Amino acid sequence: MMGQGQVPATQNPQPVTVAAQPHEAAPAPQSQPQVQVYGAEAYVSPDGACAAVAAGQEATGVALGMSECQLIHLAGPTNMIDIGTNERGERTVVITYPAGERAGIYRFTSGALVSIEGVPPPAKPPPRKRNQRGAPGRS
Repeated sequence: MMGQGQVPATQNPQPVTVAAQPHEAAPAPQSQPQVQVYGAEAYVSPDGACAAVAAGQEATGVALGMSECQLIHLAGPTNMIDIGTNERGERTVVITYPAGERAGIYRFTSGALVSIEGVPPPAKPPPRKRNQRGAPGRS
């Protein structure tokens, strides 16, 4: 005999939403999100060179977790690449695109994109001085 709330093994159970009681705490997540780990073939070199991206690994947009070379293949070459190591001995890379469609500062750890920052807009040139007649003057 089946008790209340039991489903016979031959039926597909439907999801059930249960409201938590005010005195009950929500359970803590049991696992951390998985971070993609890349090998040396996904690393950009100091001069911006990358190996060919394997079939099925091509990026169609910038996303956290993508590899260094996926970004380079997507956004194009740049000469602003800083490669180092963090306090845990992990490879860190900062790739900066100062202008263009994908302008930004892209930070990688162990080959995976972990943060994206915007770059400040270029400073406006100072206004030109005008001569006494109101026409632009020569500086």
